[in-house]
Amino acid sequence: MAGRPGVTWFTPAASKYRRELDAWCATVGTPIVHEPPTLSTTPPGRHIVLISWNVHVGGGDIVALTSDLRSGRLTAGQVLPFVLLIQEAFRTSGDVPELPDIQPVPPRISPRPPTGRRVSTPDLARQLGLHTFYVPSMRNGRGRDERREDRGSAILSTLPLDDLHAIELPLERQRRVAVAARISDVSEDDDLWLVNVHLENRTGVRRLWLESPAARVRQARALVKKFLPDGPAVLGGDLNTWASNEPTMEFLKDVFDTPVGEDPRATLPGVGRIDYLLARLPSGWTMTSRRLDSRYGSDHYPVLGILTLP
Repeated sequence: MAGRPGVTWFTPAASKYRRELDAWCATVGTPIVHEPPTLSTTPPGRHIVLISWNVHVGGGDIVALTSDLRSGRLTAGQVLPFVLLIQEAFRTSGDVPELPDIQPVPPRISPRPPTGRRVSTPDLARQLGLHTFYVPSMRNGRGRDERREDRGSAILSTLPLDDLHAIELPLERQRRVAVAARISDVSEDDDLWLVNVHLENRTGVRRLWLESPAARVRQARALVKKFLPDGPAVLGGDLNTWASNEPTMEFLKDVFDTPVGEDPRATLPGVGRIDYLLARLPSGWTMTSRRLDSRYGSDHYPVLGILTLP
């Protein structure tokens, strides 16, 4: 199990997954936690921006999106603290292990971003001065030398992140690890929990393609059973739920039961709305969300939410 101090791990209880998950885990590097010294640790105020975005393993221009947030262009001129819940983040590093030639790994995904240069997500976050929590789920192609890559999920934030958690989901086709963190003292009485998840898009031969919805609901139920903290919480993610009435959506909307408004536009062109922000909030807290008009180079549109505190 790849780990590091300060990260709490939850793993599937079923021993049948363990050998396969360990084999996947051996192909990736350890999680990355970065705490920039220069960002303010003062309470965030009445509004926090939350974005869920699948960045297509380097295709999305995180720098451009961050620039638009810091200029207030996406928030009616207000410059607000923000948190990015990123799926398909990637890391290029010599810390990603070398592999024997016989070790099977997922194929490499390496789209060209609008800037023309792919940059490792944790490296970008450091350049942008953001608090960073990155956990790889799987290898991104074989790679050699300094081109070795893994990919997974990340939380990037202008606000400090505490109580970092990595939650391994039941293995369906590929290893998936959800990540969670807490932002302390967002109001006088409450912290805010953030959960970032990328559910399986298909099950493949092991369970037949038509069982994909059942695979997703298994993963969603396992996530909630393993990790559902008390208090205010927002879940963001690429849920890969191609139908709004899929059991996964019904289950998660029952757990995260605060209406946030639903922009019906597709977040993955040609497929539909599969990216979401869901919330469970106390009385007096509200959240709105909308799909942004630009994909910023990714194949997914970001979903932007504004959390308003009493």
